[in-house]
Amino acid sequence: VTLTAAAVNLVLNLIFIPRYGGVGAAYTTLAAYLFMAFALFVISRKLFHISYEVSRVLKIIFIAFIPAVMNILYVPQGIVLREFYNIFLVLLFPALTLLAGFMSADEKTALYTFLGSRGLLSRTVRGDRD
Repeated sequence: VTLTAAAVNLVLNLIFIPRYGGVGAAYTTLAAYLFMAFALFVISRKLFHISYEVSRVLKIIFIAFIPAVMNILYVPQGIVLREFYNIFLVLLFPALTLLAGFMSADEKTALYTFLGSRGLLSRTVRGDRD
């Protein structure tokens, strides 16, 4: 699989680098890695049966695209505004996962326990009472 992906990368590089330069090389490398990931996925599915929650996988991919598209469509001017915007986009992803109901109750409990054990949540968020 790896050798095949390397061959795909080489052929695509020969096609795209003369026209697009380094950007073409970056895209062809991405294409080769996507090919390799897909091929390994198909082969491993035949060897090991893992039941994927396809709806959850599609939901998290969609959620991840929202901040990514926002980052492409709007680039604020000024370094300070740009940094605040980037922080907002980073925080938007976990917020969207919670709002979309992506996490089950057990997953939320495990997350709150993990964050609380490191002192990253206030006691009221964790549900502790005095």
